[in-house]
Amino acid sequence: MKKLYLEIVLFLVISWISGCVPWATEEDVQAAETTSSSIPPSNAVEQAQYWIQHNEPAKAIELLQQEIAKNPADSHLYYVLGLAYNAQGNFSEALNCYRQSLEKNPEAKEAYLSAMHVYRVILTDIRKDADKIALQKETAKEEGNEQIGDLQKQWQDIVERRAHLYLEQAQFYLIYQNIEMNIAVFPELEAHLRDTQDLIKEIEESHTMPPRKLETIQNPLFDEILQMRSTISKKHIRCLQTFSDQEASKRNFSKAVNILKDADAQISKFYREENPTAEVSLLKHDSEIQTLAQETHQKMVQRMQESLAVHVQNRANFQKLQFGTQAEEENKTIEQLSENIVQLHIQALWRFQNIPKEQAIEHSSMIPVYERLLPELSKKGEYHYRLARCYAKQGNK
Repeated sequence: MKKLYLEIVLFLVISWISGCVPWATEEDVQAAETTSSSIPPSNAVEQAQYWIQHNEPAKAIELLQQEIAKNPADSHLYYVLGLAYNAQGNFSEALNCYRQSLEKNPEAKEAYLSAMHVYRVILTDIRKDADKIALQKETAKEEGNEQIGDLQKQWQDIVERRAHLYLEQAQFYLIYQNIEMNIAVFPELEAHLRDTQDLIKEIEESHTMPPRKLETIQNPLFDEILQMRSTISKKHIRCLQTFSDQEASKRNFSKAVNILKDADAQISKFYREENPTAEVSLLKHDSEIQTLAQETHQKMVQRMQESLAVHVQNRANFQKLQFGTQAEEENKTIEQLSENIVQLHIQALWRFQNIPKEQAIEHSSMIPVYERLLPELSKKGEYHYRLARCYAKQGNK
């Protein structure tokens, strides 16, 4: 601003000498400011942003490509280049740049959010097309129109386009490293992939009579989505484990347990239920999920035992102070936590050793579990009975 006013003063002096301008008006100052602000900044990124803001993304692209040739590892350059392509309406190149930005810096939040915005725009247009085709299909059915075959093919093409876009989104999710953001966006992404997988299943079933069973579906895209759901689920579980550890380090044991319950709920999608009530498309089980499941089980038991110790101490404190109501509330919490620990061990016996629940309750590995919990329980009868059954099973009467 100081430089600007020096320029104005110099202009006035010259004008006064020449007798052309008697004094500067407000419009003169505004015009000078406009002229000064129209000069692009010297920094390459700032220059590029200037061209984008002034609707000249082609100049920004040319400049940024030159800078990237000099600094190919600079994540931010790729991000700004993505903005330039986005301003051009070239979404494909924009997404490619955002991905390269993330690959060079997996914590590049701006690149990830910009990519997700592009996908939302594209998917909004696809949903409009899908709604239009769905309405035309219904009309064709009501009229008995033979075009319904073509409309069904168009519908299938839309489903496949959506599938590929969600798979691309999932790739961005896998690259991006931010625990809280990864946890937050996972449910919606996984739901989109699952719903699209179900649509592909419906399309496959429409081609046969009776409908095919899940295990007989041979569609590469169906398998690719199933594999991707499995992969992003494993990352989600790892993120939840880390988040739970962070809360446990602050002694927020109850919150740490609840986070691990979310992880366990995701793990359950990889394992067959003991008595399934419906056909379910299980995620792809492998040694990695087996390790994650065992780690989560161990962490849950540990966190529950830590929480249990806190409530046992609270109960003792309230009893010492003769706060009967509070002591009884702690007692109920202790009983619930104890049963939760027992059920965790029973679930693990089914999940890792295929031992049914009825047998798991009396399994020899449950003896140390019952013995560890018994001293803290006020109602010991049920656990004494279970412990006796375990010993009897071993022949130790």
